[in-house]
Amino acid sequence: GCGAFTGTLIAKDGMLYAFTESVSPASLPDFDIECGHYNEFFNTSDAWLVAFDLSTVDIPEVPVSDLIEIYPIPATDWVTISAPDSAVKRLQIYSLDGKLFYSNNSTTQAEFQMDVSRWPMGMYLLQMQLTNGEIYTEKIMATH
Repeated sequence: GCGAFTGTLIAKDGMLYAFTESVSPASLPDFDIECGHYNEFFNTSDAWLVAFDLSTVDIPEVPVSDLIEIYPIPATDWVTISAPDSAVKRLQIYSLDGKLFYSNNSTTQAEFQMDVSRWPMGMYLLQMQLTNGEIYTEKIMATH
């Protein structure tokens, strides 16, 4: 095992700091970090600090095909979803907590207009499958 430790966790400015005191374990194998001078009286080595960067990794968005248009974003009353060169086979909208908000599985339209004026304000994920089999996911923001 890695032995026991006591310490403090502090989250600040997108970082997590762990300030700990390493205690020598009773048995091996041991992968503790040894730093400073060992203190035989207290059976410990010096304290150590570890910092973890909590910022998210920037993942570039894959642009929606040039054949698909979604506007306006943010939407206040209506949002238009258009795929002029390929009809939409399935259209689903999810809330950010993963709940299905809207679904249309039996369409072959090339353009939709959706009334978002009564939707709760916030961000939604639109997933559409075209008749050619391609699947696209895009964000929709509803504001009022």
